[in-house]
Amino acid sequence: MLQEQKALLEKEFAEKADQMNKEIESLKEEMTSEDESNRSTLSKIVDGVGIAASLFLPGIIPKAAGFAASYLSRLF
Repeated sequence: MLQEQKALLEKEFAEKADQMNKEIESLKEEMTSEDESNRSTLSKIVDGVGIAASLFLPGIIPKAAGFAASYLSRLF
């Protein structure tokens, strides 16, 4: 009888932990989408210029600068 109660409690705990993990993941996804939608216009412009520079400019230094600009735009 004690074994059965222990197994039942462990099952309930695992189900609650799984549900909490699902809720946490859902909240993380909401936060990510909210962060993306709240980016400033300047951030979006710098990101676009960075991507364009990394794709279209010849040479490794302009491409690296484009990647850096694109990455840094996410900070503001």
